[in-house]
Amino acid sequence: MNGHAYSVGQSVNITASNLTNVSTVSVYKIVAVLPPLGADFQYRIRSDHEPHERVVAQSEIVGVLPASGGDEFFKEIQNAVPIRG
Repeated sequence: MNGHAYSVGQSVNITASNLTNVSTVSVYKIVAVLPPLGADFQYRIRSDHEPHERVVAQSEIVGVLPASGGDEFFKEIQNAVPIRG
């Protein structure tokens, strides 16, 4: 890995199935980039629908394109692909 693929303020969705209590439609904002744990970079993320922040590995999230409104929002989440810089 060359570095963090995401930046503070970017929207992401969690893809890891081993995390508990993750809403399938929640979009999270990256609030901090963290040092790597082994070979995987980490991020602190937050959702407006949860009272707490989460720490996730880069391999557990995918970038979400900005919503254009209505049903497009859910289509973008379902079709989210990693955004690489």
